[in-house]
Amino acid sequence: MYTWLEINLNKLEDNYNYIQKQTNKKIIPIVKANAYGMGSIEISRFLKNRFNIDIFAVANYNEALELYNNGVTSNILIFNEIESEFLKKSINKNFIFTIFNLFYLKKWISYLKEDISKLKFHIKFNTGLNRLGLEIDDIPELIELIKKYNLNIEGIYTHFATADSDTNFMQKQINKFNEIISILKKYNLNYKIKHLSNSPASFNEININENYVRIGMALYGLQPISNKTINISSIFTWKAKIIDMRNIKKGEGVSYSQTILNRDSKIGVVPIGYADGYMRQLSNKAYIMYKNKKCKIIGNVCMEKIIVDFTDTDAKIDDEVIILGDNIDIEELAKNSNTIADDIISKFSKNIPRRYIYEKQS
Repeated sequence: MYTWLEINLNKLEDNYNYIQKQTNKKIIPIVKANAYGMGSIEISRFLKNRFNIDIFAVANYNEALELYNNGVTSNILIFNEIESEFLKKSINKNFIFTIFNLFYLKKWISYLKEDISKLKFHIKFNTGLNRLGLEIDDIPELIELIKKYNLNIEGIYTHFATADSDTNFMQKQINKFNEIISILKKYNLNYKIKHLSNSPASFNEININENYVRIGMALYGLQPISNKTINISSIFTWKAKIIDMRNIKKGEGVSYSQTILNRDSKIGVVPIGYADGYMRQLSNKAYIMYKNKKCKIIGNVCMEKIIVDFTDTDAKIDDEVIILGDNIDIEELAKNSNTIADDIISKFSKNIPRRYIYEKQS
């Protein structure tokens, strides 16, 4: 094994406990995109066993099915659109589907007919993100369909657009959601669950009328608010081994498009690249760690290899290096890539082996 991810489940547990204490609400762990690259099956199983999670959330049907087929017995909320045939196959499964527009709801009713009452739904409302979600004007027709077809509405939710940066707009979204709640109350619509907060919203000191929070990035140790440090820890370290080394003379070039060296150098090849999720934008910019020393990537990042400057170190073939973790800050790396930390870790290939570390506390 020449590259692998170490996932520290003790840190995941600590993050969960900290978030729970701060929010004092039930947590819906977001395990979409392979649990932000951490491994959705293993992360979900661990959280279920440790905290008896009520609901996990995923992006699509295939992600939900993967959890279901691997023994995750909690409810699984699916955020996005579902083909009608998959709804039919899910009648006896622990899935919750999202109603985010009337087009799909009518399509599902037409396909399933009376069987649609056997499914569970959350309703998503648009309060300002302007991506998915029903509008206030949709409510009368929505209520008519709910009552006519006896739809099982378990919850309602919305999604914040600026919780990490603009709490004024966030408050406008809260006000709009509260207006929606008032309208639904007039129609006597019953539901058990309200969830608005994502990771950044959960750490803003704003009162929100909800009983669940949706936590993704913070659970895995990514800082959710740009101007505030939250007491959580990154749960992963990406490691690899050097597979080749050579000495290159000043003026020679390395990698595609030939980056020319300005000194005699000892270079090494590490078997990770953009196919593994290491972004090509980091070519000639980023560092990896060897024995607590930063070693610069030189040349373009290749599909499954990077070339690293190990000059002035005693590095040799088969030595271990750290790609991400420890002193390689994920937020700094994201900034250098003109992106966000979520973008980087959610691209970690499933082909990278994951090693899960957990030390039971005495």
